[in-house]
Amino acid sequence: MKIPKIVSAMGHLDDELIALGTEEKKIEKRRLPLLKWGGAAACLVLAAAVLLVASPWRAMGGESDETGSRGSVSVPIYIFSGEEMTMEWPWEYKLLWEKYDSADYGGAEYTSRGAPLGEDLLGQALGSCVARGEDVYTGQTHTEELEAFEIRGISPKRMIALGKDGVYGVYSNASDPFPATLGEAAEAFGLEMHLTLSRFAEHEGYTEKGYRRIMEDDPILEVLARCGEVKRVKELPPLWLSERRYLAFTVTSEPLGVYKRVLYVTEDGYLATNIFDVQAAYFIGEEAAMEIIRFARKNSVEADFEPYEQRVAGTVTEIGEDYLLLDSGVLCGDPAKGQVYRVPLTDLRMLRSVEFGGIRVGDVVSVAFRGELTEENLVLGAVSVARGKLAEGEVAIPE
Repeated sequence: MKIPKIVSAMGHLDDELIALGTEEKKIEKRRLPLLKWGGAAACLVLAAAVLLVASPWRAMGGESDETGSRGSVSVPIYIFSGEEMTMEWPWEYKLLWEKYDSADYGGAEYTSRGAPLGEDLLGQALGSCVARGEDVYTGQTHTEELEAFEIRGISPKRMIALGKDGVYGVYSNASDPFPATLGEAAEAFGLEMHLTLSRFAEHEGYTEKGYRRIMEDDPILEVLARCGEVKRVKELPPLWLSERRYLAFTVTSEPLGVYKRVLYVTEDGYLATNIFDVQAAYFIGEEAAMEIIRFARKNSVEADFEPYEQRVAGTVTEIGEDYLLLDSGVLCGDPAKGQVYRVPLTDLRMLRSVEFGGIRVGDVVSVAFRGELTEENLVLGAVSVARGKLAEGEVAIPE
């Protein structure tokens, strides 16, 4: 298997892709002294036909050789975590924060959040530390000395950035006790700097009742600031949301290393989120919770459903040195009415999908992206491409 392009991609990510789906790169200082919650993931408009089934991709297997190099790995490994399954890439195809999943710093173990961090979010230099990772295909353990930095606005006792040569990932420390109060958590994780409340879904139990977007979140933040002394609820009963009415806010934050997680506010007074390594739940009281919910409902507009990732689908017509062309005509009644999309391959995540997955001209594929689709049909923030099959005028990815 020839791998002429992958070496050049390993040392860096495209500047537009390293943001990984966040809307705001600049850190804006807010007036609230205690906290700022939320994370607005962009509500993108997809001009192409979308994927029918978004299931984990099983690679068809790449070419093999007898050299013991990357090309010799022809059967992908999948890692199960709970009910989720993720692709385990060969070592050479991994990003830095995927390779090294743990590191010791300051007497504590930090683990990767599997997310990149732009250099503009780096704070004070902290020195260096040794990071560790395992190649599950060979069983070999790798170590490397990486630079350590604070993440702006976040306590290094909670999270740090590790990397080198301009490529950094987010690492968190789960060994210390989690902050006891909502205010302490907000200060430790720099929430007043890094998060906003924007998009949410109405829920009755696990049934979604609609999607909305608010334009101003300061009044909500003021309510939460008044709840700074509220202590963390360490345990919630199983299926605790099943019989409650609540709002579920989308949370995306590059500094915290999270993409489209959730913050819940229930009508009976609970605030909970999955943006940390542990369950973070607080009983802020029915009065405070309803103040938030009433404001959000009154000061918001209807929004369309927003999938976890946007997708474009069609037939691969060309694979260049740093791009892929995709024609959606196969999904149209009249193929001439299809759109041609240009997908950059400068991100290692895309390059590995194409090379290790054996994507070729003529394949029907789906491309997942977390950025934007420009007027020129340039797909920004593409993170994976999967071979699929035509099914009733759409593309389905086999499970």
